[in-house]
Formats: sequence, C-alpha cells, structure tokens
Amino acid sequence: MKIKRFFCIFILLCSSYTCNSRENSAFKTIVNTPDQEIWNFRFAFTKDGISQVIVNSGHMIKFNSKGMYELNQSVLVDFFNKNGGHTSKITSDSGLVEENGNFMIAMGDVKIISDSGIVLMSQELKWDKGKKKIYTDKFVTIYSKGDTVRGYGFESDEEIQKWKIIKPVGTTDRKIIL
Repeated sequence: MKIKRFFCIFILLCSSYTCNSRENSAFKTIVNTPDQEIWNFRFAFTKDGISQVIVNSGHMIKFNSKGMYELNQSVLVDFFNKNGGHTSKITSDSGLVEENGNFMIAMGDVKIISDSGIVLMSQELKWDKGKKKIYTDKFVTIYSKGDTVRGYGFESDEEIQKWKIIKPVGTTDRKIIL
C-alpha cells in the first residue's frame, strides 16, 4: 500500500514538473517572439516633408515592449541637413533605433563617411536627435585630409563638421603650437 501511495505521489510530482517545464518553455517562446519582423527594412524620419534621416537594414525585428527596432543585417543610415541636402552616412553590422526615432546606436564595424571627406571608424556610435549629436566612449579612428587621429571618446554635430576626440592617443611628426 505504501509503495502504491509513493508511486502515485511520484507520478504526480513528475507530471507537475513536466507541465511546468512545458508552460515555461511555451511562455519563453511567446515572450521572445517579435511583434514585427521585416526584411529589406527602410525607415525615413522627416520634418515638414523633408528627409532628415533614412535608415536601411537587411533585417529588422521589433518588440513592442522594448520600444526599439533591432537592426541586425547591414545597416546604412543617411543623414540630411534641414534643407534636405545629404551630409553623411553611417554603415554598421547592427543597430538599435528608438521607436520614436530620437535615438540610435550603431554597433559592429561602424563607419561614418561625411560628404566633406571625413571618415570615422569605431565599434559603436550613438546618435541623439534631440541633442543633434553623434558620440561614443569607445576607441575611434578619424581620417581627414592628410591626417589620422585616434583616441577614446568622440563627440560631433550631425554633419561631422565640428568634432572632438575626448582622449586622443598617438604620435605626430608635426609641430604642435599650444
């Protein structure tokens, strides 16, 4: 009799554990399922009908709960001035874009090419639309007419015309006037 009772309790416990495991697994699958998924994604941010930023990516997934678009294939972002003239572009492996379009992070082999000829390379860059600023605390390399500058931390306007490296590193043969 004790063996039957023990066996019944054992079976109940095992089936309860199995059901809970399945429920947890099913719940995790539902939670990790994106609300939207798009291939060859293109998104334009405009002001008064004039393009300000155009984001392209091979693949986008969106979770409504996060309020972010996750871009995970070949990201290309074009920036335009207030008149709609192209100013620069960013390429990266992946990125995150806030749903309202006010903030973006480019990650993995990030490159900015400005129309004025400046090229910046890093592993991460952030863009804040409200502050009209591009920045990072990561290592950067900047190529401009005849110069290569490296360092940690970077801040710039959206057009990459006024920029600075927070902690520059390296050497130069040029005469520096202080």
